Amino acid sequence: MVSAPGAMPVNAGRFAHPAWRMLIIAFLAQNCAIGMNFGIYGTIVAALEANYQTSRALAASGLAVMTMVMGLLSPVAGELVRRYSIRTLMIAGTLVNAVGYVLLAFAPSIEVVLLIYGAVIGPGVCLLGVIPSSSLVSNWFLAGKGRALGFVNMPVFVAIFPLLTALVLERFGLVGVFLMAAAISLLLVLALVMVVSSPGERGLKRYGESEGEAEAQNAGADAEGPVLTGRQINASRSFQVIWLGIGLLTAGGVMMTTHIVPLALDKGLELPAASLLLSSFGVCAAAGALLFGWLADRIGGQKAIVVQAFTWTLPWAALLLLGASAAPLIIVAGLLGLISGAIVGLCGVVVSAWLGSQNFAAAMGYVYFYKVPFLFGAAPLAGYLYDRTGGYDLPVIIHIATFVFVGLMFAFFRPRKIGDAVSS
Repeated sequence: MVSAPGAMPVNAGRFAHPAWRMLIIAFLAQNCAIGMNFGIYGTIVAALEANYQTSRALAASGLAVMTMVMGLLSPVAGELVRRYSIRTLMIAGTLVNAVGYVLLAFAPSIEVVLLIYGAVIGPGVCLLGVIPSSSLVSNWFLAGKGRALGFVNMPVFVAIFPLLTALVLERFGLVGVFLMAAAISLLLVLALVMVVSSPGERGLKRYGESEGEAEAQNAGADAEGPVLTGRQINASRSFQVIWLGIGLLTAGGVMMTTHIVPLALDKGLELPAASLLLSSFGVCAAAGALLFGWLADRIGGQKAIVVQAFTWTLPWAALLLLGASAAPLIIVAGLLGLISGAIVGLCGVVVSAWLGSQNFAAAMGYVYFYKVPFLFGAAPLAGYLYDRTGGYDLPVIIHIATFVFVGLMFAFFRPRKIGDAVSS
């Protein structure tokens, strides 16, 4: 296999290292947990609104409820990853999700739909998605960690599932969509049984551990340091900057993945064409995860976030100017996705660099806890502003302002060393 420019460091036979198998499994788990949910939900908002005779704000709230619960439970998930087998946690998560999708297929009201997304899908995604998947990759990779985290967080399913969902929705309705998701969740178990939580379980070294230490240090990656308690992590100024900045960026991603199809419909596009926007968003988000992972390995996660935040303002501003022309909107959606795809991977890179890999799972859990207001509020707020103003211009302008703030904050912040994080 030939390495392309910016690919992970490899040499002959290196793909035989178990780290690559763990990377693929983590990629599938993350996409089934996050990518599939977001890819499906953005396409069924209008169907939920019509089927349950409810408001746009309420119909758009399922992902917000799910992500709120995921955020509230994330500190618990982080501690569970520290103490228990990642394989066991992931299998439990996908089985819980499968049960949730079956329940959604027969939900009698929008209130029950939201309850299931909160009480069943949210916990399942928490045990399957970002924290265990990114922790698995962090455990197995030293060299090229930014690109590895970028790869595992490529939202490929966000690109695949809008079109697939539109086809299934047209022929089989919401019941067919949710039963499809349940079947895919069950199939994932076949891959998850092969998970090994860390190289130490097999007496192995992380990928690149012997020859990649100089590269990891140049990229600003893991510094050895103390294992911090939850209180020490929360008291760290570096951690506080991470959760605030990543929270604001994530709010933009949640709003766009939930509302980009309704936004296109509001501009006058038909559902098939509007669904292409979400697919374009997802395809380019996958590329963006790799692109910004490569950039983080070159210039560091902090500078990569500055680039991400400032450049993201441009396609958002373009949404204010474009009308009911499918081609330009699809291009803009691709640019939105390209930059949005960087968020989770860059978060992992910065957490690892500023707080150390020994605190990765716990810190990621707390990041998601603090992101709850952003995750829960972004989509319903945009729906509420749409209901009040009759359009999406105001929420778009609000998000542009937050991206500028994040770019400035990361540009001027000077993180403290790991040892100082205990008393900062």
